[in-house]
Amino acid sequence: MEEESKPNPDLSLLTQKPSENINQLNLWAPLASSLDECKAVFGPNIAVFSNSAGLYEYDHDGSKAKALEKAIGIKVIRHRVKKPAGTAEEVEKHFGCEASQLIMVGDRPLTDIVYGNMNGFLTILTEPLSLTEEPFIVRQVRKLETSLVKCWSRKGLNTTSHRLLPDTTLCVIDPPNV
Repeated sequence: MEEESKPNPDLSLLTQKPSENINQLNLWAPLASSLDECKAVFGPNIAVFSNSAGLYEYDHDGSKAKALEKAIGIKVIRHRVKKPAGTAEEVEKHFGCEASQLIMVGDRPLTDIVYGNMNGFLTILTEPLSLTEEPFIVRQVRKLETSLVKCWSRKGLNTTSHRLLPDTTLCVIDPPNV
């Protein structure tokens, strides 16, 4: 009987069979067409900037970064400081331009989006790929983040404009219920 592939909680775009190690990852099937579309539109101008794969603190030897790169065919940017702290130096060096010319896409308001906004990226907040495999504490932090975003929206704090996309409301598919 074949083992069922499950989303890997550290690298949620991938699946990992229980018997597999980090070097035997596969792209999570529901993401394949979206990732192919991104590659078709942006070509090599896509990278992963993760607080797990690529962060020296958790990926000392770069094995997680290499496994992710092999599985999805996208460069993982190695970095020393966990988001939201740190500068955009590693990202700017990778792409050869200022952060203000780049887009940060992420599913965590207080890490991905705060980091991106502090460093001048156009930021896009997405829904998480899967919550079922996340550790309990991460699910609790997500609930807190969602509550804070709704609270701030009720108080009138909205998305900010960016020179790459002056009217950010064009990208809001499902605004928070306030």
